Amino acid sequence: MKNVRLYAYAFANFGDDLFIKIICERYPHVQFTLHAPRSYKKTFAQMRNLTVLANDSLFRRVSNLISRKWTFWRGLSGKRYDAVVYIGGSLFIQSANWKQELEKLKAMQLKDKPFYILGANFGPYTDNEFYLQHRKLFESYTDICFRDTPSYQLFKELPNVRIAPDVVFTLQIPQSVQAANRNSVAISVIKPSIRMHLIGYDDSYYKKISEIATYFIRQDYHVQLLAFCAYEEDHEATKKIHAYIPASMTNKVTAHLYEKDPEKMLQLLSQADIIIASRFHAMVLGWLLQKPVFPITYSQKMIHVMHDIGFKGSYSTVDKIERVTPESVFQTTEQAPLAISAQIKHAENQFEKLDMFLQD
Repeated sequence: MKNVRLYAYAFANFGDDLFIKIICERYPHVQFTLHAPRSYKKTFAQMRNLTVLANDSLFRRVSNLISRKWTFWRGLSGKRYDAVVYIGGSLFIQSANWKQELEKLKAMQLKDKPFYILGANFGPYTDNEFYLQHRKLFESYTDICFRDTPSYQLFKELPNVRIAPDVVFTLQIPQSVQAANRNSVAISVIKPSIRMHLIGYDDSYYKKISEIATYFIRQDYHVQLLAFCAYEEDHEATKKIHAYIPASMTNKVTAHLYEKDPEKMLQLLSQADIIIASRFHAMVLGWLLQKPVFPITYSQKMIHVMHDIGFKGSYSTVDKIERVTPESVFQTTEQAPLAISAQIKHAENQFEKLDMFLQD
């Protein structure tokens, strides 16, 4: 059995937890090790080939400090692993402390071990040095598979760089997931202001989502407000939106915070007749579940994938949401399912090189 050191965005984000679920289920014969908060032991308790080393314990914090100070320790611990995989979406966004983050990225590599990046997009960034430093580092990787064309175009000259649709397109929908059985609209929500470019848009976003929810309630729909990530304060958004909905209608609104149960969130999305997607993976899962989708984009990564997949439906950006009418969103219920069989097939290519290594 091969052992793989797995890196992911381990902050209880539904979309990123799906990445972990997908890769572990794809390779049941491989033992994965993930450093993550202790709660991940419960999230993936049924995943027998995943070992979660709690990084929020005192012992682990001390161990991490030692590993940063003693290079040889990292080298010795690396002997346990046959490869390193970093799976995620927005892995390379320029922040104020991007140089420190780059050093952490370099530290993920293990001497003489293959290193794989799966499912990522690159940017946004404003400093050309950010791009050049990452390009130099990417040259040392075994394989990098981006999920959108603009990211791929930045590095396509590198022989180890490829492109395939988002990893979640490969998700095997559990048989327990049921189809819609009532008028239901699922709305994945965000707190805009945790993103620097959307500071100042919280109230207009919350008010518009409440208007849309109220309109759907008047059309005899039940509204499911979905918070994908507590760390990014999605649950605060559900509370603010709920407060704007007339008190006489709040019995038609249910808020759900993702907590350690990916299947439950999948169930809620699958039971919806329409998905209003402020989250990237609410959009992707909506297409995968063959639902009408109205995206509300908070970053270019959503628009890039919409272009790549050939999505022609209506959508809005968060900063322009005041222009949206509830009636136009409701019209999305008449939208035909998006043909994505090609994307599902091509998304398998995310794992092409890793398949070859792990199946040797």
